[in-house]
Amino acid sequence: MRITAFAALLLVSTSSAAFAWQADATRGQVNTAAMQAQSASSFDSSEPFESGIPALPLEVMKSGDVTYINGGVSDEELAQLKETNGSYNLHLQIAAVGGEYVSDVEIRIVSGGQNLLTVADAGPYLYVALKPGNYMVEAVHDGKTQKFKVSAPAKGHVARVIRVVD
Repeated sequence: MRITAFAALLLVSTSSAAFAWQADATRGQVNTAAMQAQSASSFDSSEPFESGIPALPLEVMKSGDVTYINGGVSDEELAQLKETNGSYNLHLQIAAVGGEYVSDVEIRIVSGGQNLLTVADAGPYLYVALKPGNYMVEAVHDGKTQKFKVSAPAKGHVARVIRVVD
């Protein structure tokens, strides 16, 4: 996954704050009210949060003529995917055999022997806009490859669930 400058800055500042808190805690100087006030002033409370990290919108990606969106880990990402539902004619959901979402599967989409798209860390949802036609989808997880054919429709979408052994 790519880390944007904002995310990198957020990670650095969060790590620094955690280190400072740990140093104070080891000296027995934890001031909970001061820490809560500092945390509240650090972030805009109007932004959605997932485990204390602001939710960022999913990025629409393009590879040649193929447009896709990948993600769906948080509620905010799922909502964004549902909003773009009609823009993509292939919907892939990636889950373990037990039903848990998986997000580290390599997905390749091939047509006529030509690789049209490779997403190295797909999941748990991958929505793809393809030209109407027949395609081979390859899913690689833990060295195991699954292949299946799909027909991308001109209108609507086809949905497939890929079950991987995790």
